[in-house]
Amino acid sequence: MPTSTIKFIRPKQHAGVIYDAGSQITIDSALADLYVSDGVATYVAKTLIPNGEIPLALDAAGDLIQAGTDRRIALRGPQSAVILFGDSRIDTEYVAANNGYSTTSRGVFTIANALAGQRCRVVKYAGIGGNKYSDLVARYMTDVRPYAKDASWLYIMCDLNDVANDVPLDTIKANARQIWDWAAQDGLRIIETAGYFPSVGKELTATRNQVLLQLSAFKRREASLRRNFFVVDANALIGNSAAATPSTPAAKIIDSSTGSGFHINVGGAYPIAKAVAAILTSQVPPTDRLVSSVADCYGTDATNPNIFDYGLFQGTTGDTSGAGYIADASPGAFTAGVPTGIKPKRNAGACSWAPSVGTASDGVGNALRLKITGAGATDVVQVSTTTALTSRVAGGQSFVGRSRVIITNPVGLHTVYQRIIATVDGVTYQWRSIMDMTPLNGAIPEGCTLTHETPLATLPNGTVSNFENQILIVFSAAGASAQIDIERMSCERVA
Repeated sequence: MPTSTIKFIRPKQHAGVIYDAGSQITIDSALADLYVSDGVATYVAKTLIPNGEIPLALDAAGDLIQAGTDRRIALRGPQSAVILFGDSRIDTEYVAANNGYSTTSRGVFTIANALAGQRCRVVKYAGIGGNKYSDLVARYMTDVRPYAKDASWLYIMCDLNDVANDVPLDTIKANARQIWDWAAQDGLRIIETAGYFPSVGKELTATRNQVLLQLSAFKRREASLRRNFFVVDANALIGNSAAATPSTPAAKIIDSSTGSGFHINVGGAYPIAKAVAAILTSQVPPTDRLVSSVADCYGTDATNPNIFDYGLFQGTTGDTSGAGYIADASPGAFTAGVPTGIKPKRNAGACSWAPSVGTASDGVGNALRLKITGAGATDVVQVSTTTALTSRVAGGQSFVGRSRVIITNPVGLHTVYQRIIATVDGVTYQWRSIMDMTPLNGAIPEGCTLTHETPLATLPNGTVSNFENQILIVFSAAGASAQIDIERMSCERVA
């Protein structure tokens, strides 16, 4: 059995044994990962390490300055950092829109990260429409490897274009293996997607169905053979599993009527995202970046970067003049009213909203609760401050918005998103977290908790005439309703 020797530069506990500096252990070279720590940073020895000693040297700051030349040893990136790699379904996770950038309600990883409390950070969006695994092989060295030193995860969604273009199964497997092998060499943990089928009415041929089924089975087998390799079976989660001709319900596909039938809406993305979130929550420690004190704001001290004073939703003297307001006659443990400094309103449609205020789910401050009823297919409810934040910002500055939203009993609810919206020199810009998509179809299928973090909102230089930090609640079906609790909302200036 090929073996390699690791020498520890500083004391290290490994497999329950404490090794002194200078001591060595011998390992099986086939091991996918061996973590060698100096107590500050962790380094990963790659697969199939050649025979012989691999020397490590660290500078005073704990950075790797020397490694054996037989095989590269890479500095592992933050365990929360992710690269997204794939076809158009990755490309639409993060889009340019309304003169800014937004993550979307059909993005599987976007929703997964929100369900997982925003514990991950995407360092590279690398999706291109129409891509096959052969295209990913061609792009790996430019779109993944340069970012691998800053990441620990590679999330992949690709397969439908291979199948639809009749790429032989063995070729698809070989290309996928190449990507997975390179990712393992780069110290990346992999989340792969076993594909779902196109929508009803857009079904594949019987031959193509078999290729996709066998490709998915191949991915699941690989998960049992590789370390740090996870597979989410999308067809098992959203497909018509009992149908003789595999398909996905049209209600879960955004382009079931006019397009390829390949692209999921929020109703299709959510169950897959929930499975991805389960992986993330089991593997990546949480990081709570939400505001946690009423004093942590500009209103307390103008040097504070959080320019949103009302994110812990204190008091009940807010504005109830917005369209759609009705009093909450049965607030339960909450108190009817709107938090001080806050103004909800109906932006579109004919729905009603009944507000109340009560202790947040984690006991940090209060929550604003909105019970929304009578919503239609285009209804929107907006939550913002009674006064815009314009006087607190200047052109050229950057901001990020954060919040937590708890959704209960949703019916026909398409998304709840946070946005920063600004007007500079007469031009309006928006940056949104889990924004609604056109056509507006699909709905969140169950109650859940979403943690929002907007894309970095960098204002152009110029005169700022309006700046707001908002939550928008968007419905997509007649007879829609939901209870929405908003907690720990902020808008922070980023240096």
